[in-house]
Amino acid sequence: MDRKNPIADTVCHLLDFDKYTSFESALKEAAIRNDFQVILLTTEFNPILTVETRHIETIDGAITNAKRYDVTHSATFTKVMVNSVITYWGTIDIAGVKHLLFIVDNEDKYTADDAQKLANAISLAMGLWKYTPERDSRAEFIKAAIRGDAAFCRNLMEEAGLRNKMFISVFYANGINNQECQEIIDRAKDRAGFGYLPLIEKDELYGMIYIDKSEDVPLEEIKGIVLGMYDELKEGRKEVRIFHSTGMEDINTAVDGFKMINDTWNSVETVFPYKRVFTKYEMSMVYNCISIRLQNPGIRKMYLDLLEPFSREVSANKGKMLLDTLETFVLDAGMNSIKTSEFMNVHNNTVQYRLKRINELLGAEMTGNRIIPGLTMALALRRLEDKE
Repeated sequence: MDRKNPIADTVCHLLDFDKYTSFESALKEAAIRNDFQVILLTTEFNPILTVETRHIETIDGAITNAKRYDVTHSATFTKVMVNSVITYWGTIDIAGVKHLLFIVDNEDKYTADDAQKLANAISLAMGLWKYTPERDSRAEFIKAAIRGDAAFCRNLMEEAGLRNKMFISVFYANGINNQECQEIIDRAKDRAGFGYLPLIEKDELYGMIYIDKSEDVPLEEIKGIVLGMYDELKEGRKEVRIFHSTGMEDINTAVDGFKMINDTWNSVETVFPYKRVFTKYEMSMVYNCISIRLQNPGIRKMYLDLLEPFSREVSANKGKMLLDTLETFVLDAGMNSIKTSEFMNVHNNTVQYRLKRINELLGAEMTGNRIIPGLTMALALRRLEDKE
């Protein structure tokens, strides 16, 4: 073997169809002889082919570091130091599907250009061997959960390494598929010790968060960390929208959580336009509003009739102004008059005067425990109908 030319030696092994019976066996021998390691992953960082020649660093540790460099969007191979280990990350296409290739330089003998040449040789050999990557069972699992197929999820649990897991949160988000947000998720994972199953589709991110049922873990504490993570992801990022269902146990409730998200995410933004993180509580209320509009015209009328007193105000404009104030106060400002004044760009005294007049029109104290649930539903229905 020509030790001075490991790239050429690698190519010779990868294309030796007489000596090897499969692409995987050729790649492993080439890696052993030329002091490198290879891991093929999906763009969600799920490993699907691993050729390890030394156990210097964990794959998970390398993946955590690589995410910070946004390697999925890099046009060339990126050098990433993992403790004292040199790794190179880049992308290759297999049958038109983008994958990540992670190359470990065992002996500090390869440059980024060499890593690119190795990747090109590996990619070429895959085509000639007609190599097809194994199914990404973890990606298939979350896709099945998103589309509501709990039965298929149960069939995949063993293969995906998710047997005996408790799914404590599922989410859909946009605006967080970047390095800074990934670091927030990684910090929460380190603090809580939960597992994280992502699915990336363009700029959108789906996720399932789980823990091991066999471990004695403080569930409420972990749940608190997860909720704090969602809040941290939105801070200072006006473009972020996160829809999550947190506080569950099994795959059935996780699938139900995704169904609620899928059925309501567009409408819940209409009802709560100033929120950026939406919980199952907002989504369940909006889901009820959607069902009422589609299936129960009598109940719809009953709720909207709660707002009928505003039509009897001295003028249509004043009635609308008072109704808009009530809507902002209840749905946007959390029944805080100061926040309502900020949203509406009027003085707080003006808001207080309007709220007093609203109570008179309703003939009840709007913030009463028995009053606010019906008013909230009526106002949410009104916003949904005003959108159309």
